[in-house]
Amino acid sequence: MPEAALAASVGDWRITGVSLRSVEVAEALNAQHGFYTLIERGSQGTSARVIGSIRDVIAADSTATLAALCAPEVRIVTLTVTEKGYGIDRLSGGPDLTHPAVGADLASPDTPAGVLGLLVRALAQRRLSGHKPFTVLSCDNLPENGRLVRSGVVGFARMTDPGLADWIEALAAVATAKND
Repeated sequence: MPEAALAASVGDWRITGVSLRSVEVAEALNAQHGFYTLIERGSQGTSARVIGSIRDVIAADSTATLAALCAPEVRIVTLTVTEKGYGIDRLSGGPDLTHPAVGADLASPDTPAGVLGLLVRALAQRRLSGHKPFTVLSCDNLPENGRLVRSGVVGFARMTDPGLADWIEALAAVATAKND
């Protein structure tokens, strides 16, 4: 649980949430400085506690999302995305060239709006700035998604900058919260 990890660590690391489309949850959380109440119900009764691990939430703002991903202090980027949201061809493992966000991001890689485009552009900027790549952690429930996301990111990078793709392959970690 992020709250327990935050309490156990030294420093002020917290979560910046991102929604590429929906603004409602972001507006609600930002209005209360990221705090929310977690209510747990079980055989032992009901308990409530305030959660404060969320710093802020960015919604429907590709520029702010890219800036957050490029911040040198960002070490881990977790993803919970629908299968279609990634823009990855599950058969080939590469970018789905028929996906609208993939096509738009390949046409304008400097101003991405989709998942693959944002990740690749952020990694490119981190590389140019001399910063290490972040680790991508897939937290959704798609089978073997860590490997698939890595393949999609590297494939997208290869289409825009083969040297960047090699750098990502050599240095960037992509994992999954479940065993691949």
